[in-house]
Formats: sequence, structure tokens, C-alpha cells
Amino acid sequence: MNTSRLVMGFFGLILAGFFYINALGYPGEAAQMPIIYSVAVAILSGFLILGELTRKRTVTEQGGEQDKSQSDTPRFDRMWRVASVYLLSVVYLIAIRYLGYIVSTVLFMSIVLLTVRTVSLRFSLIGIGGLTAVVGVVFLGFLRLPIPLFPTFL
Repeated sequence: MNTSRLVMGFFGLILAGFFYINALGYPGEAAQMPIIYSVAVAILSGFLILGELTRKRTVTEQGGEQDKSQSDTPRFDRMWRVASVYLLSVVYLIAIRYLGYIVSTVLFMSIVLLTVRTVSLRFSLIGIGGLTAVVGVVFLGFLRLPIPLFPTFL
């Protein structure tokens, strides 16, 4: 059984529940897409967990051995990277209220990209700027959600 996929599935369920509960506070039309996405993430996370649990059962029934080619240390490192991204997502949602959308989004994406370390600095900066702008236009411009742009203490 791949424990990192199992952990990712459980964190996906937790994150989907958090987003679902958070979206219930949005205005009616603005809440529809976040609720749809959170339900989709919950379903996919459930399938991921179910797939890992049934995969172990079928491997055991066939008498085959699990793949031991990967050592425990890299798997453990990946598992904590995945867990940290999910936890950072929850911190990000909370931080938006206090730090504002722009500061929170740039900090969140910077920390996640440094944690994952799969993208060059140039593409990270382009992605951070582009995603911050696009999501800002959609949620603030079109949906008119009452999200602060800058820190509330300024």
C-alpha cells in the first residue's frame, strides 16, 4: 500500500470539507463553484483511498509482493511535502482575512513552490503573478466576493 497516496486522500477529504464549510458563507451564486469543486475533491479523494485499500487486498490475495524499490526516507519526505501543502492551504484561507488576498496568495504560492521544488524561479514568478491576477479578476471582479485585497491592519 502506498501510504503517501493514502495520506493524500485523507488530507484531500479534510481540505474538501474545510472548503465546503467555508463556501457555505459565500453569497448564493458565488458559493456554487467552490461547493462543486469541494465535492469533486472529496469524491476523488475517496476514490484514491478506496483504490489504495483495495489495491493492497488484491496484491495480498494474489500472493504477490509489494514493490520495495523505494526506500522509506524519500516516501516519508514526499508524504510530508504533500501534507504540508494541504496544511498550508488551510492556513492560506485563514490568512486571507488578515493579510488580504494579494499578500496571502503570493506568500502561499511562494512557500508551496519552495516546498515542492519542481519549478524554476522564473516560471514560479510568472505563475504566481498570473494566477494571482486571474483568480483576483474572477473572484473579486466577476463574482464580487467581499475579500480584502490588502492587510486589514493597514
